[in-house]
Amino acid sequence: MATRSDNGAFLNSPSMIEGEQLRKLAFGALHLLCQEKNQLAKHNLNAIYHVAVFGDDFAWSELVHGNTSKASWLETIIPEIAQLLGQDWLDDRLSFAQVTLASSRLQQAARACATHYRKDFFVSGARPTALIIVPPSCDHTLGAVTMASLLLARGIDATTLLRARQEEVLQKVATHDFDGVFLSWSYPEALDNAQKWIVNLKSVCGSTTRFGVGGTLLAIDNETSIPEADLCGNEIEDAANLCRTSFAMRTNSKPF
Repeated sequence: MATRSDNGAFLNSPSMIEGEQLRKLAFGALHLLCQEKNQLAKHNLNAIYHVAVFGDDFAWSELVHGNTSKASWLETIIPEIAQLLGQDWLDDRLSFAQVTLASSRLQQAARACATHYRKDFFVSGARPTALIIVPPSCDHTLGAVTMASLLLARGIDATTLLRARQEEVLQKVATHDFDGVFLSWSYPEALDNAQKWIVNLKSVCGSTTRFGVGGTLLAIDNETSIPEADLCGNEIEDAANLCRTSFAMRTNSKPF
């Protein structure tokens, strides 16, 4: 497999022979996942991590579409591997290209989960809705895509607008009834900007729409607050409940 130097940096990419070893590792990880749907041991996550970074598309697809529960992917595998990627990037163990590839594969997994959960929506009635926005100034989109899938799993019809200009978002919210609108923010200097976004969005949204701010910034400093936001933080149950409360108010119904 790809070797590391004394400081942990990867010295080279896998050769064809090593690629075959990685393929075997992928199927080993797949077998472990099939046996342990709800118990993802550390060595299993490490195996999946290596497939995300070094494996081929077929091996990754086999993992994503295997028997592992979608909840395990969303609540354990994706966040754990994302954290490993971030740490190895900071420690200069991975190149930008490797991190980009692995991150895109994690997004692929999150979107596959979203597709799975959204199938149930075609045979059900009205339900709470959510819009998750990543503004152009923020680079991190994996969290927003994963959040949308987690909300879908909880019965919330969630969609994303990634790196969207404010004009585009204003047009979207003016023509749709969203119960929750969430901004995914990465940088502290953007907080004042988030406040302005919410003020502008409130001017075109219905009175029952609730607003939240989360993202990488809130993961670092969970004491951050924004006066115009109804919710600041990354707790998915809080976001889901915000949408349910707004939906009940909008439709004059019991909480979803």
